[in-house]
Amino acid sequence: MKWGQWFAALTTAALGCSVGEGGDGFGSANSLGGGDAATETGGGDSTNGNGTAWNDDNGLGTIGGQTGSMEDESGDDEPINPNEVCNGIDDDANGQIDDGLGTLSCGMGACANEVPACDGGVPGNCTPLPGGEEVCNGLDDDCDGATDEDLTSTCSSACGSGTETCIGGVPECDAPQPAAESCNYSDDDCDGSLDEDLAGCRIGVHRSFNGSTIEHFYTTSVAEAMTPGFTLEFQDYYFVYAAEHPGLVPFFRCLKGNGKHFYTLSANCEGQTVEGTLGYVSSSDVDEATPLYRLYQGANGNHFYTTSAAERDNAVDNLGYVFESIACYVF
Repeated sequence: MKWGQWFAALTTAALGCSVGEGGDGFGSANSLGGGDAATETGGGDSTNGNGTAWNDDNGLGTIGGQTGSMEDESGDDEPINPNEVCNGIDDDANGQIDDGLGTLSCGMGACANEVPACDGGVPGNCTPLPGGEEVCNGLDDDCDGATDEDLTSTCSSACGSGTETCIGGVPECDAPQPAAESCNYSDDDCDGSLDEDLAGCRIGVHRSFNGSTIEHFYTTSVAEAMTPGFTLEFQDYYFVYAAEHPGLVPFFRCLKGNGKHFYTLSANCEGQTVEGTLGYVSSSDVDEATPLYRLYQGANGNHFYTTSAAERDNAVDNLGYVFESIACYVF
């Protein structure tokens, strides 16, 4: 054996290991870390002294069956301290007790909770917060993994009924909503009145009387109502619509063979002369409509129309009129 070989053998025997190999040399897993298992600082799985496994690649570990965050309690993006154990002792001799052990998370939705992984040397225990009844707020109130589910109910507006649903955390009702009033024989603003305060939508019918011929005359012209021989009894006695709308029918002005007038829904004026349309009325009893009673006196061949039941009854009882029918419904 040469001198160089003898010296190397002697050195190996004296130190008991070789650099970079096992044993207790500088390459040993136990060389600087004492009796604990080594901690790897790179990626992959590591194991600390108490056997709790951590995976530095995905940032999540498991503590006591609960999810532990790799962030420490201060919220900094630091990995869990693998050399520290939750036991009230400064295991890694860095001057801090139970440091860097992160937090535990549990529950979902409104029940989500987060607690320290270690509190006073005792491992944390995360319990989900209590859930509640689901309401329309964009949150999972009952903690079932769904948001604002099955939230429907009946709702209403001034214009009618509908269904309320939850859209984007906001309750929405599909009931018809009020609109600006227009002349259409509808209550657009749903205030209980039809076509109110709309100039020209309805026109007034004036009532006059000729004492010589015992004739009542009805016209939309005040000047015509005051034709010589006639006295104006009521201006705007009732109203008719100036134009036709769904739900309305024409009310015709007719001239009889005796020169007197009568009014009917009959398009041919019941065989008499058609002078034109007085306006548009309802043929049925609807909101805001008033019955227009039609009477006839055979002695002088005169038709009489009134919106008053009391006047109708007086004409029948005392003036020789016969009640024929409700001619239509006016406003």
